[in-house]
Amino acid sequence: MNKNIEQFAVRFYLSHPRLRKFMDFVRDTFFPIKPRFIGPGIKINHDPPWVDESKDSVFNQTSNDIKKFHFGSVQSTGVDVHRIDTLLWRHWIVSYSVKHAIEFAKTDEYNFVE
Repeated sequence: MNKNIEQFAVRFYLSHPRLRKFMDFVRDTFFPIKPRFIGPGIKINHDPPWVDESKDSVFNQTSNDIKKFHFGSVQSTGVDVHRIDTLLWRHWIVSYSVKHAIEFAKTDEYNFVE
């Protein structure tokens, strides 16, 4: 899209809050963006952070290994091997938080509770 048109569209969008739902509808109809990740309550249009990591990273290896796990309480949790990838964003946040807690904590003992 032409840079001037894009700048005009952004200014118009920001200055007319009552029209935003309609403008979002028009944008999604005529210029659809395919989401890169869809999970419970989240849809993003850019690559998630674990895509940049190597396939042998701990996070990516664990994400593949968990698919081999037998999920016994599928009916209470709604999570099975086919839906586990929808939870990757949540798993990324937990693993990222744990990694930084270990890195910056000044202790050798850790007690993690989710």
